[in-house]
Amino acid sequence: MGHIGSQLVHLYVQSIPTIVFVVILFLILKQIFFKPLAEVLEKREQASAGAIEQARRETENAAQKLREYEAAIEAARRELYKQRDEARQAALTERESLLKKAHEESEGRLKEARAALARDIEAAKKEMTGGIEAISEEIVSKIFGGATGPETDGRVDA
Repeated sequence: MGHIGSQLVHLYVQSIPTIVFVVILFLILKQIFFKPLAEVLEKREQASAGAIEQARRETENAAQKLREYEAAIEAARRELYKQRDEARQAALTERESLLKKAHEESEGRLKEARAALARDIEAAKKEMTGGIEAISEEIVSKIFGGATGPETDGRVDA
């Protein structure tokens, strides 16, 4: 076993330059390759994170503006409906007023027409009464052959 131990020691002593070379190579690669690569990756990560954060903020801003626009549209729609209802109510009120006025005018005209008709009927009755008296006197005179005297006063006593 002594011979194997001495071979191992000899192997370890011969591997020291390789170990030193690997350590030196690692330090050089770390300084020249890994450090710049890590910096580039870090910058890329920061840029990506910044872009993602900016996109998130812009998305939130767009969503907020969308909510504001929708609220403004809804408010405008409510105002439009309110104005339309007010205009419709005003039109209905005006219509009722015009109908009431037309009804009152027609009632007035109807009363005037009825009064005129009543006057015409009364005048016709008076005219007919006067005409009837004249016709009756004429009939009496033809039947009795003479004029009616003052004693009969235009009346016939049978």
